[in-house]
Amino acid sequence: MVLPVIPADPAAHGGPGVGRPSAPPPPSYSQLAADIGKTPPGRGQSSGGKTKIWVIGGAIAAVIVVLLGVVLVNSGDDSSGSSDASGTSTQSSGAETTSSSHKPAPPVLVGTPGNYQTIATYLKSNNIPEVLVHRNEPGAPVVTMPMPPGWADAGPQTPAFAYQSIVYNGPSAGNYRPSATALISRLGPNADAQKILDFAPGELNNLPGFTATDTGTPGTVDGHKSFQIAGSWNSNGVTKLITQNTVVIQDGTGLYVMQINIDGVADQAEIIKQITEAIDRDTKIASG
Repeated sequence: MVLPVIPADPAAHGGPGVGRPSAPPPPSYSQLAADIGKTPPGRGQSSGGKTKIWVIGGAIAAVIVVLLGVVLVNSGDDSSGSSDASGTSTQSSGAETTSSSHKPAPPVLVGTPGNYQTIATYLKSNNIPEVLVHRNEPGAPVVTMPMPPGWADAGPQTPAFAYQSIVYNGPSAGNYRPSATALISRLGPNADAQKILDFAPGELNNLPGFTATDTGTPGTVDGHKSFQIAGSWNSNGVTKLITQNTVVIQDGTGLYVMQINIDGVADQAEIIKQITEAIDRDTKIASG
């Protein structure tokens, strides 16, 4: 699922990215995800004058070599099949290449550039209900994100739709503070966990000028299946970095989908790399 990415510096100048200054937070993940690419994620002013943090990131082609090291190395399903929004299986064309590294086949994007099918379109076309989950909600999974040196919880500047957002306050933050924001949705009983992962790449690939540093890597986060993709995109003429990890959580109470979006600008590749590695390695998921 593509979680919205938060360009995170509340103290920074108006800067790149445009949030939704006049609109209330979306009531559900799919509505938010459907807007990505139409209104580039970024920081905007709320009605109270406080800067909102919106989660969605990008990466720049000039730092592709650095960001390649960010992608999850965990092994996962290497099936080359995918699905359309209705859940019908489709196969990629061409023979599967074999290599000594056993790298998984790239995900199959269904649709056309800018209109690839996403988790949001899958949920909508299959009438799958979803409800945003917040911290301390009874019965919901408890997710604990790592807090490396220089990072802090966004506190009251965490967007209303987010489970948690953390921002970088270290010395190299400059005028734009990198951020990592997690969103979690509880899905209806007719949702298929594998379909969620199959459609995960669509959202970032629909962003303006998106260039993937890696087409995507299946893996796990604390034992739960995941799919991670990283790349660069154009936010109002500014090249942004983004890493997105989609995680499906099945804990006996239902199916949850979590997305963690890590956002920064072009010269913050090393910061993005370090927090991505920390989140991949140290995020903990427990039953509520």
